[in-house]
Amino acid sequence: MIKQTIVFIILVLLFSIPALAAESIDSAINGADTVWVLISAALVMLMTPAVGLFYGGMVRKKNVLSIITQSLSEYSIIV
Repeated sequence: MIKQTIVFIILVLLFSIPALAAESIDSAINGADTVWVLISAALVMLMTPAVGLFYGGMVRKKNVLSIITQSLSEYSIIV
């Protein structure tokens, strides 16, 4: 278990070094990246209730309210 933890920490450190180096080279906020993130977030917010309705159609009638409630609770975590 300890050996696996050490290997995991080493891998995380190795993969995080290039990300830290890239951040220091280009630290300006790009407008196109910001728009892409906002559009993606809006699509996820639209998708979450739809997934609840989809899963609601796959369960029995007595469990639909529970499934939709779970989906909307995930939506509240996103917001």
